[in-house]
Amino acid sequence: TLGTQTDYRDGEAQTDPYSPEYIVRSGSVPEILTLATLTWEHCRVHSILSDLFFPCRLQKVQMEVFKKLLQRREENQNELNAMRLNNHWQNHQKAKEEKIGKIQHDCALMLRKLIAKRKNWMGKLERRDIIREYNDFASQTYAPLSRIGFFPDNNSDYYAVKNYYLNTFAGLCELEKSVPPSVFPLKIKAPKPKCIITKTGYIKRSGRLEVVLAQVHQ
Repeated sequence: TLGTQTDYRDGEAQTDPYSPEYIVRSGSVPEILTLATLTWEHCRVHSILSDLFFPCRLQKVQMEVFKKLLQRREENQNELNAMRLNNHWQNHQKAKEEKIGKIQHDCALMLRKLIAKRKNWMGKLERRDIIREYNDFASQTYAPLSRIGFFPDNNSDYYAVKNYYLNTFAGLCELEKSVPPSVFPLKIKAPKPKCIITKTGYIKRSGRLEVVLAQVHQ
């Protein structure tokens, strides 16, 4: 307002006004003396202005708090972004390794095909060398490949012996009846001892040494 502008404008050029001397009677407190402290440097305008500028100081404090909060939020966001980038990078590395492994596998397969074609680059038909196949234990005779239609696990029981007389109890009984009785009584002769045995059944030390020397000699 015009009044406020006048106070600001006059306050910067104001000088100490005339203050005449006065005497206060004992026991009296004149009300007018309350204006004695309102001088140039201690006027009411300064107190009003200080109250007016208090929200500005509060705003500065709020701005500092907002700055700290924004800084903390930015740090948390940076950590989250770094974590996401790390996970994304690891996923790309895993995909790259899988792709490289597939490329290497395909390359080895193509090299084997090229080597096989190079052996017969003229396209001529080769006669089967049976002797060479049976000498090479890695040939198709001993280790046929499943990609040409041979699956060894399907015929794993092809060479298993299946006999009625050996796999069933009734067959064993029938087989036992067909065997002549002269086969059952066994005559086993006890071997003669190679060492000298005493009457008590022990072997002397000299006899053990003779056996050891005979084995060394052989």
